[in-house]
Amino acid sequence: MREKDTGTFQYDWFLNADGEDMMRTSLFVAVSVLVSGCSAPDPVEAPPHPLVGTWRLVEWREKDSLGVWQEEFGAEPRGYFVYGPSGFLSIQIMHADGAEVTGCDADDLPEDLAGEGFLVAPRCYVGYFGSYRIENDSTVVHLPTGGTILSYVGTEQPRRFEVRGDSLWIQRSDSIYRLLVRVAPRKPN
Repeated sequence: MREKDTGTFQYDWFLNADGEDMMRTSLFVAVSVLVSGCSAPDPVEAPPHPLVGTWRLVEWREKDSLGVWQEEFGAEPRGYFVYGPSGFLSIQIMHADGAEVTGCDADDLPEDLAGEGFLVAPRCYVGYFGSYRIENDSTVVHLPTGGTILSYVGTEQPRRFEVRGDSLWIQRSDSIYRLLVRVAPRKPN
């Protein structure tokens, strides 16, 4: 081994056979090992918003012009609201007695749908699909791209909502509300 004279201290053990400074090389190797072994942790997936999921329609009520609550889609309406984790939405609602109804006309539509470019569908069916955006803990905006309510297509349809356990209360206005229950409760993380 070669010796390097520093004046008062000989540190030949710091030099390799080629005369390179081993301290610098060792430091470089140590930092490289440290950095390569400390990759960023896998991102922790945030739990989905409580609104995300499939909801079965249990009740649809609307106040009439006299302020009396009506069950516009019958006492046991059928339908699902699906809020997908990727932001897609599907709303499907049918009159409770749909199986016996051969069709309905514009006079049979709930007040909030009449005169809005509604396509009259057999069996008193309402549906639309598109995407949604959660504005805050109490407002979701539906962004329909298609469906039976033509006036909704391409518009923003804000809805107030509240999730209580596995129940979802959702309103378009103070005079119309829907109650839904989660189809499959989410498993705890």
